[in-house]
Amino acid sequence: MHILAPQVENLFRNIAREVGGLTVTLENGGSSMEKVLSSIFDLPELLD
Repeated sequence: MHILAPQVENLFRNIAREVGGLTVTLENGGSSMEKVLSSIFDLPELLD
């Protein structure tokens, strides 16, 4: 089960990227951070 959870999370991130959703945020200084999964579920592209 501990292997399945990250794979499912990555699946939703990939689906969101494929439909044009942004799954990363840009931080000050030019670094980027992955959004938390709950933020990805709220993306309008993923809801459609």
